[in-house]
Amino acid sequence: MSFRSRLVLILCAGPALVLSGCGGGSPGKVAPSGAASSTPAPVAAPSKPTPPDPSIIDPSKRIVEHQIQSGESLWKIARDYKTTVKEIKAANQMADDNIRAGQTLRVPTSLPEGASPGAAAETQPSAPGLPQAAGSQ
Repeated sequence: MSFRSRLVLILCAGPALVLSGCGGGSPGKVAPSGAASSTPAPVAAPSKPTPPDPSIIDPSKRIVEHQIQSGESLWKIARDYKTTVKEIKAANQMADDNIRAGQTLRVPTSLPEGASPGAAAETQPSAPGLPQAAGSQ
């Protein structure tokens, strides 16, 4: 395939240009405006992401409010509260993962009442038979 053939092929694929070489006439010549043999198909606007269905939230979880701190992510919040990003997004009708410091989120959690979020994620029990870290006895 020659360079000119590839150029015509690329231009024929574009929705805004109608080349006479794409549907008749002399190859490589641009048809005058209004002389198009067919109208280009309308381009659909990109759809906005839809928020997750609230029914995915585990009914055994209670909802708590969490004020986002600088540097936090949905993943970290979900880990700290023993839940999922998907459940947090559903509880807040969020279509994307964008959050801001100072924003308050409703967070489904399986933590017991009064338990500190993140405490379970920060303390990891050592496996049996492995030496304990210094100062953790």
